[in-house]
Amino acid sequence: MTRVGNEFRIDTACHVERLTLLLDDRFVDRDAPVRVLAGERELVARRVPRTVDALAASLVGYGDPALMFCAELEVIAPDSVAEMEQRNLTTAALAVLPSGRVPQLRAELEAALATYGAADAK
Repeated sequence: MTRVGNEFRIDTACHVERLTLLLDDRFVDRDAPVRVLAGERELVARRVPRTVDALAASLVGYGDPALMFCAELEVIAPDSVAEMEQRNLTTAALAVLPSGRVPQLRAELEAALATYGAADAK
């Protein structure tokens, strides 16, 4: 996960159903909306209220007043592996290759798919 200001971007989430962001005024503007994205897809964008429950839970959980968080935001995380498995094989394979090899590999994959009867190769 990466963060810039109040925007959090989930880069990869493998076999994670949900995640909880622990928020604090030290590193986010708690009076502005918090945005969470997975790739370019916005999962949530809203203000997250400060709560005594969040403060108490973080103090009990970490036992350190310096690690107290005033708000929590639970997000349903898209499973990157599951999403990748749903993608077209050609697209997934081409995404990790150096650009110089893409045209050659595309031709090889299309020929192989045509040989083995894959109708939806494109």
